[in-house]
Amino acid sequence: MAIPKRAIATLLLALFGFVQDAISRELFEGSKVPTFSRGQSIYADDQIGGYQIYGGTNAWSFEDAKVDYSGGGASSIPLGYLRMTFWEDGEIAAIQTVLANLAANSGAYWSGSPCDGESIAKRNRSRGRYDDCMTIKVESFPVGSKQETFLVVNTVQSQSGGRYYIGTVGVNVAYLGFPGSTALQWNKFAVQSDSAKKSGLAKLTSWAERYQDAAAAQMDYRRPADTFSSVPKLRELKVLKTAPVTVQKPATSANKGVVYVFCESTKSMVVEGGSDCPSQPTPVADSSVKTVEKRLQELKDLLDKGLIDNDAYQHKRDEILKSL
Repeated sequence: MAIPKRAIATLLLALFGFVQDAISRELFEGSKVPTFSRGQSIYADDQIGGYQIYGGTNAWSFEDAKVDYSGGGASSIPLGYLRMTFWEDGEIAAIQTVLANLAANSGAYWSGSPCDGESIAKRNRSRGRYDDCMTIKVESFPVGSKQETFLVVNTVQSQSGGRYYIGTVGVNVAYLGFPGSTALQWNKFAVQSDSAKKSGLAKLTSWAERYQDAAAAQMDYRRPADTFSSVPKLRELKVLKTAPVTVQKPATSANKGVVYVFCESTKSMVVEGGSDCPSQPTPVADSSVKTVEKRLQELKDLLDKGLIDNDAYQHKRDEILKSL
């Protein structure tokens, strides 16, 4: 019996949905700490208390996790904490941490002022008890044997019912295109006086605002899918630098043995003996012209005086003219 094409399509869609559900993992199942090995992959489909994780790369590497509680008593809310890293070419590119409530409490709310304090960029949309804040700060800490500098984007989201989400992404300034720069070189005044850093911070701030928007969307009880899909990949934050154009001066120590001369036809300095200067006819000196005229006149005088005949005159005249 033939199976209708519509039935096959429906079956495939159902199977695809099943696979997607199977891929998505709740990392803190039953409010328990995940038993992952360090370096194990964490994907954008994974969840913390039903909240999504920013992908931004092919996969993050698991570092550590824990479960904390908001306070004592029956109203305590379990909070899942996850720390991940992203590496490229053996160097750390970014760190991401997520802190989210693993259970709800209808009468709970969160207090604090997460947007207070010094930062190099900020957007605060908090209202009353509910937080919606984004900051960018500069932090430096050791990674292995090296001291690394990070631009740290932090967004804090809170709503009624104990809903709480703190997402933090720290991007290594070396990954962005500024290797070797320190935290002091990323203060507000240093950034404003450096066009490359200023451009890099502007790009990161735009990215951070979209990251904040995505995190805020997760406060909806319906938990819309793929809220982070509109946030650009981390690689798009890299600052493309144009290599400076160097003009090599002629006759410098870098050109040992090379002699430059001025070419009249091109009005520029060229390598002596090279083919960059077109050859030019050598002008006839005025004295040579005068000598020929004088010789012709003397020859004519000899003819006029009858000292030579016409044949001798013509023969000698031709020789003089051929010498030109």
